[in-house]
Amino acid sequence: MTRGERGMSMVELIIGAAIAAMIIGTLGTVLIAVLRGTAAGDAQQHATEQVRNGLFWLNQDTQSAFAPAAAVAPGDVQLQWTDESTGTPYESRFEQTGNDLVRTYTVAGVPSARVIATDVVPGGFSAALSGATITYTLTVQRGAGTESRSETVRMRVDTSAVTPFETVTPAPTATPTATHTPTDTPSATPTPTDTPTITPTPTATPTITATPTATSTGTATSSPTVTPTATPAGPPWLATGSYTGNGADNRDITGAGFQPDVVIVRAHNASAPVIRTSTMSGDASKIAGSNALLSSDLVQSLSSDGVQVGTLPQVNASGVTYWWVAMKAGANLAVGTYTGNGADNRNITGVGFQPDWVVSMGDGQADMFRPGPLTGDKSYAITGTGSQANRLQALLVDGFQLGSHNNVNQSGRAYHWFALDATAQVAVSSYTGNNTDNRAIAAGISPAVVWVKRETARAAVWRTNRLTTDRSLYFSATNPNADRIQSFAGTNFVIGRNASVNANGQTYYYLVLTP
Repeated sequence: MTRGERGMSMVELIIGAAIAAMIIGTLGTVLIAVLRGTAAGDAQQHATEQVRNGLFWLNQDTQSAFAPAAAVAPGDVQLQWTDESTGTPYESRFEQTGNDLVRTYTVAGVPSARVIATDVVPGGFSAALSGATITYTLTVQRGAGTESRSETVRMRVDTSAVTPFETVTPAPTATPTATHTPTDTPSATPTPTDTPTITPTPTATPTITATPTATSTGTATSSPTVTPTATPAGPPWLATGSYTGNGADNRDITGAGFQPDVVIVRAHNASAPVIRTSTMSGDASKIAGSNALLSSDLVQSLSSDGVQVGTLPQVNASGVTYWWVAMKAGANLAVGTYTGNGADNRNITGVGFQPDWVVSMGDGQADMFRPGPLTGDKSYAITGTGSQANRLQALLVDGFQLGSHNNVNQSGRAYHWFALDATAQVAVSSYTGNNTDNRAIAAGISPAVVWVKRETARAAVWRTNRLTTDRSLYFSATNPNADRIQSFAGTNFVIGRNASVNANGQTYYYLVLTP
């Protein structure tokens, strides 16, 4: 230090250090606040962008979709539409997978998937279907940034014209070589133990199959391998089609080509099918799977060329698409009715053939069915999953055996049934699931209707050749779903990987019908 220069005293150094610390502290606080604010802003911006992007795709596809074909479940929305100029089918599916909202877009059967929103909170994607509109709610959260928004979008309620009960020309079907010589048609119906009322069929006479005679004790069951009866091609017996509801009462749906003995009508939404047989008198038919009595204002009557429907939404809601199956009794089909008496091991005979698939519907009781390959005292509720005993106990050489359960044999209650025989137009068999997608099951005939039931743990699904997209129907009030019976191809039906049709190692029974 030179003479005359003065250094800083200790007091001045302390004061300077204190001032510097204050300045640095203030700057640090400001910097942290800025950084935190930027991170929060980024998180909020991200959440907003994800919600905006997700709702953009939901809006776009929903506005294109056909309302009657929409299927909405928690965290899962399935939409369908067709380009009317080209006939190309489209399908769009939105599913929440973990924290991602995934859009699977399928064009003419070719799918592609992409994530359209990330950081979706658990249960943050929801949809509510009301008529032709869907209300979506999407909630995204990243850190402190949260965005939740709801939007209601309207779908299309009309599409290209559909001809009700379009006339179906039966496809020629080659008759398989019989393994035995069919017996001559009996001149009189065998005397039944309990005589059911059988709908006569002037156009076709059943041929009794050469199968082992079952005893009256009910120990007889059909063989797991069902051999078709050698039946010559007869007049039309099966028709399928669709129509669009208009809400008008006493609406005649014509063009079936014959007077049906069994009709099934099913809406393309979360409604149970309606079944009517020719043994149900007056304005009465059955809502499948219910324990309710036969109801009016559904399938009101069977006519010489179709049916008449009422106004209830199960058969005729305005703008809703309906799928139908019509069958005529004859060599492939028998229908009848009986009154319950509560007796166990009761034989219902006089069917005219050994049935390979039987359905029983109680007037105020559950509906049951039994596939031919099923062994033992087992049958299924039409909407059920596991088998049940003491209902349809066995299939006999000329009928079927009942247990004492109220579902099939409550004393004094009326029951209606229909039975199908494995012929050149009916195939009944089984397969083992392998969890392979797009798997072809060889039916041996060209499918017009397919019904598949897993042996355990899953409800039956079915499909007609009128559905053009990957959708299967249920006998319960459940929306049609994909990845079950996906399509028909030649003499095959194609199944997906869903456990209802193709779980690895599981046994499945199927019924296939062709005109």
